[in-house]
Amino acid sequence: MNEKWLERARTSLEDGSRSIPGETASRLNQARQRALNELDARRVAPRWWAGAALASLLAVGLAIGIWLDSSPDPAPVPVQPAASPLADLDVLTAVEDLEMLADLEFYLWLDENWAEDAG
Repeated sequence: MNEKWLERARTSLEDGSRSIPGETASRLNQARQRALNELDARRVAPRWWAGAALASLLAVGLAIGIWLDSSPDPAPVPVQPAASPLADLDVLTAVEDLEMLADLEFYLWLDENWAEDAG
């Protein structure tokens, strides 16, 4: 039933458009062109608005990121200095075996070289 109605409407519109005087057809065409131009102008505005909205969202995101990054840092963990080979010398000298003291120059040399290698 809809197909029959559409066919009759199409036929009626085509017959009517053939009988319109040229001046009227020209005015209708001009009105149609103005309407289409206004429609194009309206389509441009939302694109500009979308760009402004996106820029605003990016600015808010950046502000939140800076705010979160500016939170106080946790207390630094103290770093223990590296122990040198002579740090255990007191323990070694406390032992009754004092033979190690005979190599004291070696331990001093070892301490100097250990500091050079570590730094």
